[in-house]
Amino acid sequence: MSTKDCIRSPEHFCFVCGQFISRRGKKYDISTNDRLRKAYEQFFGLKVVNLGEPWMPNNVCLSCEIALSKSVQNRSLGPKFYRPRIWSQPKEHPGDCFFCLAVIKRGIEENYLPNLPSSEAVKYRETNEDSTAGPSGAQGGNNADCGQIAVERPGDATAGPSGAQGGNNANRGQIAVERPGELDGTDTTERNDGSSSSISVLGLFTAIGISLNVGEWRLFIDGSSTSIKVVLLHNRTGKERLPSLPIAYSKLLKESFECTKLILELIKYENYKWEVIGDFKMVSFLMGLQGGYTKFPCHLCLFDSRNDDLHYKIRDWPARKEFTIGINNVKWAPLVQQENILMPPLHIKLGLMKQFVKALPANSEPFKFLKNMFPRLTEGKITAGVFTGPQIRAVFSKDEFKKMLNMDQKNAWTSFQAVVDGFLGGKRDPNYKQLVETMLRNFNKMGCRMSHKLHILHSHLEVFKENSGRYSEEQGEYFHQEIKKIEERYKGQNNPISMIGDYVWSLTRTTNECYKRQSGPSSVFVSP
Repeated sequence: MSTKDCIRSPEHFCFVCGQFISRRGKKYDISTNDRLRKAYEQFFGLKVVNLGEPWMPNNVCLSCEIALSKSVQNRSLGPKFYRPRIWSQPKEHPGDCFFCLAVIKRGIEENYLPNLPSSEAVKYRETNEDSTAGPSGAQGGNNADCGQIAVERPGDATAGPSGAQGGNNANRGQIAVERPGELDGTDTTERNDGSSSSISVLGLFTAIGISLNVGEWRLFIDGSSTSIKVVLLHNRTGKERLPSLPIAYSKLLKESFECTKLILELIKYENYKWEVIGDFKMVSFLMGLQGGYTKFPCHLCLFDSRNDDLHYKIRDWPARKEFTIGINNVKWAPLVQQENILMPPLHIKLGLMKQFVKALPANSEPFKFLKNMFPRLTEGKITAGVFTGPQIRAVFSKDEFKKMLNMDQKNAWTSFQAVVDGFLGGKRDPNYKQLVETMLRNFNKMGCRMSHKLHILHSHLEVFKENSGRYSEEQGEYFHQEIKKIEERYKGQNNPISMIGDYVWSLTRTTNECYKRQSGPSSVFVSP
């Protein structure tokens, strides 16, 4: 298997221990160093094979070279582990690729080196445990807990957390599939063969005591530069809405196509094919599109984002019928079907606010009003129009802001409010098409540039659900607020298994009675 698409090259990792070798770090080529190769074979009793393969590192780090050299004269001075990292050809990419899934940290933080079928971690001898136990399957001790994806699987008693993560949570039937599929005390191959992962979501629903109807739930994927959360959101409103259910979580995986693909594989998305909602950056990953400011960012049509002169003139752009890699900014094969992508009303609202504020002169009274209204926001964020949903609602409530606007700005602001209330919210106005058309016309007069989000309203109103509020990603944002307290409790522990388990089981209770002095999630499950 070629490594040209890998995040890192094999030459930056040690053949013996798998540790990362920096550019300035000293390294030794074992394929040309006969002395080092003989010391390796003598100490570990293994032959050096497959050198030169694209998936095999050839370099040895300075620590391993010193230890192996000393072991020739005195075996007790050799490496502290009795079995080196074992390399083999990956079966899939990136799910079984060590060089894509390793997480390299800056400074003194320890790196995460995964234990995979294609790259089995070193094994240490333990005095109180079986010699094959090793340090939780990853080199560096505590690194086993770092970078794992917690995938809820209540009801699977044979795969509960073990070791340091056992505790009371073992009885709750939860399971965590570590990135890329390893569980403490569980063979890595079993986590990747799909035999039990395929029933993870069913087990969660069974443990809670509700039936799984795929059409009543949507998948919300929210990522950042440091974490990814995957949550099931219920497609109901008011008292009929059930709580959000997290099914995957990672604090080290970054928002990228490879990590998104890996998560969908771990939660067995193909078995359920939920409708998926997220911001447009995540939509790009799901549809295999190149990220950033591209010429054709839309997953529905070939909207030319760089031809500003035609944005408000052309409504019907050529439809994007094929996703051919290398053409029209398609970089990977799509991960989900095009019709399963839901439009994100909240992020569209944020995009409208962004374009409105960016069109305001920096020395104007309305712009100064926003700076005084949100003193904690940096001037850079205000200039870029970066506001949250609650902040936008706060500005809507200020009549003095509207009075400061000139005629074109006031028309654009009033029509923006009308679209939020009559289309992007929980109720759809019968004249919603006219509301959107009026807003676009006013935005054009004000000088607002047509971004990707404005283009969606301009050309693709038909893809929105009848009730945008019911299918909004804003429910996923509420989930962040509800889990924040539990995240604070587990801060610094790198234990997403117990954290998400505690959150899910905080949603259950055995009675309908409410207690005024108890605080918790806005909605709960009532056990049968």
